[in-house]
Order: sequence, then structure tokens, then C-alpha cells
Amino acid sequence: MTITSEPWKHPRPEQSQLRLDVVPARVVHALASGETASLGVEYASSYLAGTDCRALWRMRSKQLIDTPRDAPWITRSMVDPLVAFPVGVAGFHGAPDEAGMVEIGYRVAPDLRRRGYARRSVETLLHVARGQLDVKTVRATISPDNLPSLALIRSFGFVESGEQWDEEDGLEIIFEISSSEAHLRCDLLPFGSAQSLTDRASARDIPGHRRRMRLRVHASHAAGNRAMVGDENSDDVVDLPDRQPCRSRGEAWCRRLGRGDGSKEACCCNGECRNRKRGSDA
Repeated sequence: MTITSEPWKHPRPEQSQLRLDVVPARVVHALASGETASLGVEYASSYLAGTDCRALWRMRSKQLIDTPRDAPWITRSMVDPLVAFPVGVAGFHGAPDEAGMVEIGYRVAPDLRRRGYARRSVETLLHVARGQLDVKTVRATISPDNLPSLALIRSFGFVESGEQWDEEDGLEIIFEISSSEAHLRCDLLPFGSAQSLTDRASARDIPGHRRRMRLRVHASHAAGNRAMVGDENSDDVVDLPDRQPCRSRGEAWCRRLGRGDGSKEACCCNGECRNRKRGSDA
């Protein structure tokens, strides 16, 4: 598969509609210079056009001039169809190097974190990477005090391979995984539990949202006794101690599902067992 400027979509569209869209060169240069008055909301959210991302856009602007072939690989807008503006950015740092290594990166707007956007973006990036024959290794570099991002990367099977010093971010831990191993790890992730707890949760209380959704949680069998709740760059893992397999007619209760209002919802087999109880929507 050849890298193009087409949107990168989540490998399982029934689980997530999140996509990664190319940021046009003119927009990258405008964001780098701070001249964003003429940009539409689909490119220039307050976060992406703010000082937190300015250094990123300056680096990418220079990269587009120096290495045009990197254009379809680098930082893309993280787009949730239910939100009127980008929720963050994600992409690779460039095309594969001589050894077949690509590095991933991602950022989520502070007020939209804890909704699983980073996890969905990493899933998408791994899907893209494993479709490229010249990609052998996927890398991520993370600050040792960025605990959510460390947890996220480790959950995909990335292995620590060293350290480096970044002029902007300081000390970073280097994590790597082979593209073939990334394929296996991504396929084994518990998509079922993440669906309603992240993607539906992302439709709650977001400024500029096109509609509101009520969250009803259905925990899936595949996730075992755990449920995934979206985090800044990771996912919180919430234990469900009362959950048992369907054959025991158990029930999944979690005080943090939705927004943590203590509602008791979610049968472990989506209503098949006779012991199912229903509570209020979160």
C-alpha cells in the first residue's frame, strides 16, 4: 500500500469513526507563523492554533520545505465527525528511514482528554504502518513523567530500547515494536469494551458538539474483568470485581462507567443472562 493524502481511518469503523486527515501545507505554514485569522475552525482550533502547538508547527513547516516526501506521513488532524473542530493531532515524524523505522506522535486537546482519542489514533497509526512493506519498526519516544502515555504505549507491546535527549522535551524513553508484532498486538486489543466507553463518551459535553448522546454501557466478554475508559494519552483500566462469565449469570457494575455516577448498568453478555439489572443512563 502506498502512502497517500487520503484520510487514515480506524481499522475497525464499527468501533470508531475517528480519522486522521492531512493538514494542507498552507495551513501548516500559517499555524507555524501564528497567522491563523483566515483559517477555518476545521483547522485552527484554539489548541492547535495556540502556543502549546506552535513549536510543532514550526518544525513541520520546515520539514515540508526541506523534505516534501514526508508530507503524507507527518502530523495530521485528529477528526471526530461529531466534533466541529480537530480534537488533536497524530501522525508519524516522517517517512521510514534507511532501517525501516517510523516514529509515531500524538497530542489531544486538554479539554478533550480522557475520552480514548489517543488510543484510537495509535491503533490507526499502527494499522497504517503495518500496511507499508518498507516499515520494519515503529518507535515512540516519551518523557518518563508522562505516565498516561507510557501506559498507553506499553499496552500495545512496545518495548523500552534506550533513552535520548530532546532539545525541546528533555529526557525521553525510546520504545519500539516490530511492525509484525504491532499487527498482532493491535488485533488482540479489547475493542468491545472500548467502544461505548470511549467513542460514545467522546460525544458528551464537548463545546461545538453537533449533538449529545446518552451513554449506556455494555461490557463485552472479550475484555475479561476490565473496562477501558479514555484517558489523556492512554486509557484508565477499571476493574469490575462483580463481573463473571454469562454462565454464572453475573453482572458488571462499575462506579466509574460513563462519568462515574454510580449507575448500575451493563450485563456481561448484553442482556442474555437472566440476572440482568438496569440502571439510569450516565
